[in-house]
Amino acid sequence: MVCGIDIGGTKLQLAVYDRSMNEVHASRTGTPIHDYRAFLKALTALVRSADETMGEKQTVGLAFPGIIDRAGLAISTNIPCIRGKPVIADIGRALGRCVVHINDTRAFTLSESRGGALEGATVGMGVVLGTGVAGALCIRGKMYRSFQGAAGEYGHLPLPRNLLEKYGLPARYCPCGSDGCAEAFLSGPGLVRIGNRFGASCNTAEELLQAAGQHVTAAERSLQAYLDCLGFFVSRLTLLIDPDVIVLGGGLSNVKRLHRELPGAVSAHLLDGLEAPSIAPPRFGAGSGVRGAAILAMEEHSPPP
Repeated sequence: MVCGIDIGGTKLQLAVYDRSMNEVHASRTGTPIHDYRAFLKALTALVRSADETMGEKQTVGLAFPGIIDRAGLAISTNIPCIRGKPVIADIGRALGRCVVHINDTRAFTLSESRGGALEGATVGMGVVLGTGVAGALCIRGKMYRSFQGAAGEYGHLPLPRNLLEKYGLPARYCPCGSDGCAEAFLSGPGLVRIGNRFGASCNTAEELLQAAGQHVTAAERSLQAYLDCLGFFVSRLTLLIDPDVIVLGGGLSNVKRLHRELPGAVSAHLLDGLEAPSIAPPRFGAGSGVRGAAILAMEEHSPPP
């Protein structure tokens, strides 16, 4: 048995899989993002409960938003309490076992490369549009591993000033320290910010999308501006990496209209003669990141052939 955990800004999601990657147990709890001790306590309690349910200690794979630097310390803008902390070492010590870890968007992309939307792709890319924006790269079935683990943090690439000015969007300050990061506008909260600019009185991305589906003018204009900005963003990723398939993750990946209209929005910003990559929904849905963490745990702890 292997255990995968997806650490999010609002919840800790756990699932246990057998060796055929069939899910046999699942549970979740809230994420304490401002209290490190409470964070460790919540996570270890979740794992120990799964151990008790399954009757054995699980091999654990963790997916979390951020990276671990060369000193073993966490770099994360989404979970403030783990920033600068040896979180993986502390979790392993608290659980009394070795814990493997992977960035959450890489876990999602890994899962989709194993029987998912990216299987068979020459160059497959995950683009997660959730609380933040990030992703990962899979080349001929193998995950790309960069020097510092920072590749895929493309939510902190900027949108151009002329595009922001086109829609009257401010160059918002990002927790990373820069202005105009794509994440500030292309994430779920970013869609709400665009909606506020156009007078759509919505508190969540879900409310705005529902209003757009009902042909509310302000919501529709907001979604069109979002698609244009997302199209530009994906066009830059295309010029940098040229993937043949992009799988969308995160809460906004459920919006069928994105899969239908995004290729055209990308093409509008590409050089003449270039084609937009195929845009695919995730085959394993919201649980793909948990599944990817479990796949990592299985592959890291499998005996060599």
